[in-house]
Order: sequence, then C-alpha cells, then structure tokens
Amino acid sequence: VAPFLAGGRDRSNKAVAVANEQTVDVAAGLVDNRVTVTALGQTLKIRVFGSAAATGDPDRLEIRFDGFELGGLPTIPLPRPVGSILTTFVDGDLRLSRGSR
Repeated sequence: VAPFLAGGRDRSNKAVAVANEQTVDVAAGLVDNRVTVTALGQTLKIRVFGSAAATGDPDRLEIRFDGFELGGLPTIPLPRPVGSILTTFVDGDLRLSRGSR
C-alpha cells in the first residue's frame, strides 16, 4: 500500500492513476505529502503532514508525521511516527532521497 500512496503504481493498471508531491521545508521545519488518487472517474485527495528536523548528518532529516486529511474530512492525528530520509541529490527543483518516511 505505501508505494501506491507514494505515487508508485502498477503500470499495467490503467484504471488507477496516482500522483504524489512532497514538500520539505527545513527552515520552517515542515513536511507535507499530497497524494491524488483517480479511479473510476473519481478523485480522492490525501494529505499527510508533520515536521522535519535537521540531524547531525547534513544529508539526513528526521521526519515526524503528525496528522492526515482524507478528501476534505477533518484532520486525523497520527501517533507521531518518526523516521528519516537520506538525501542523495538535491538542486533547486528536484530532491532524490531514500528513507523510512
């Protein structure tokens, strides 16, 4: 399920389209994931948000998700799962990273 919500999809399944955008603002300490799933002519928007904090490693960020929103419903808090992302490349338009969040 996670790769699906991260924007990955089975390329043979043309009935479902998934788009993902993640914003990480280290200066503001924010992370914001937005996923759009379109299937059977219907679109569902999912947002997962939280905090991003620097670590002792300049290439690694600690990520903590605080809540999510599903299709305009009220925000649902999360149990504050914590993980990290390791940035392997970054420029003004693109960030490539690996991690548990």
